[in-house]
Amino acid sequence: MLWNLNYLMIFVVPFLCGLFMGLPAWAVLVPLSVGFLFHPIIDKVAHRWFNFPAMPQTLPSRAGWLPRFAVFLCLPFQGWVLYRAFTLGVSSLDAAVVSGVLAGLSGGIIGIAAGHELIHRKSKLARLWGKGLLYAINYPHFAHEHMLHHLHVATPLDPDTARTGESFYRFFIRSVPQGYRMCWRKNPSKMRVLTATQIGLTISAGLIFGGYAPIAFITQGIVTLALLKWINYVEHYGLLRLDGEPVGHHHSWDCVSPFTNWSLFNLGYHSEHHRTASLPFYRLPERKSEWHTYPEPYVVMMLYALVPSLWRKQVHPLIGDRHVG
Repeated sequence: MLWNLNYLMIFVVPFLCGLFMGLPAWAVLVPLSVGFLFHPIIDKVAHRWFNFPAMPQTLPSRAGWLPRFAVFLCLPFQGWVLYRAFTLGVSSLDAAVVSGVLAGLSGGIIGIAAGHELIHRKSKLARLWGKGLLYAINYPHFAHEHMLHHLHVATPLDPDTARTGESFYRFFIRSVPQGYRMCWRKNPSKMRVLTATQIGLTISAGLIFGGYAPIAFITQGIVTLALLKWINYVEHYGLLRLDGEPVGHHHSWDCVSPFTNWSLFNLGYHSEHHRTASLPFYRLPERKSEWHTYPEPYVVMMLYALVPSLWRKQVHPLIGDRHVG
């Protein structure tokens, strides 16, 4: 039961985002501090000092109802965050931007983590629920884009695989338009529907809630997108899959830090997810020796990525000869 309760940690930062809606800009610092300062500190202490296990291999009979329920709870939870943003934080342009940033921080955690989990499920209801969550965070084409990512991961064709030596900033500038163009080339009719619906939702936010609600909704999408690209940069940086080579453990960077996995539905077991994408997060196995594992939690590696020279110093010695030229 303890392992099941730990999955509720994913709601801590989103709850703070919703709680601080309507407050001045300093309110953004609270969830940011929890997510990017206290979280990695606690993660490192638990993992190194106490030798805390990353996560036991969880079979369906042991998973319990809570992990299964928690991933579906993310849609109404993000709806609550958005409702507070639209009712408490859209009285001015500045307030709408702050509300959008808070909603985007929440969406970048529960929206992406849960949406990503559900769009891979075999159940039609689960996939529909996941797509609804992606609409709520104003990133509906993520499902289409992500499936293409799985197809081309760790190859030069994948917009979300960072090349060796490519800074996060260059990666972001390249990845966003490249991924969007790829979606339009592969399925323009689907993208027309997604884009029209996205525009309709943005206009509806203004008609229903008035004020600067559309600005908050658009800002949420931008922040969510930035957080997704940030973690994508870390997850596949510098790894190369040769022509005809199947996806393996060595085509993703993993993280076995406990709080990372509890807070992101086992996102740290990323290489296993790419090998068995439809496997529910609570069934992903513990790390194996052949996995490419970062020495620090994902959040710490994300902070390193903001300083290119520090990032290269930390990561390049780990890559070996399996790099994107």
